[in-house]
Amino acid sequence: GIEEHPDNLSVFPIPANDYIIVCHSSLNTINFKIYNLLGQVALNGKVFSNQIDVSNLSNGIYVLLLEFNDETRRLKIKIKH
Repeated sequence: GIEEHPDNLSVFPIPANDYIIVCHSSLNTINFKIYNLLGQVALNGKVFSNQIDVSNLSNGIYVLLLEFNDETRRLKIKIKH
């Protein structure tokens, strides 16, 4: 599936295997954090080439936090290898 939001933000594929693709109309840097369901940061960094490498995450449900243009978006993502 694809998660779409009004500001031309889309995140796919869901469930993800090795990579999550982040498409957004902003040319600014997008920072991300991925939290597990215990609220711990499992992964963080900057979105590079519209991709987030999630190959090291275990299967399960996570919360993806995207920060850009002084805005924050939270999305539920699923990892399935």
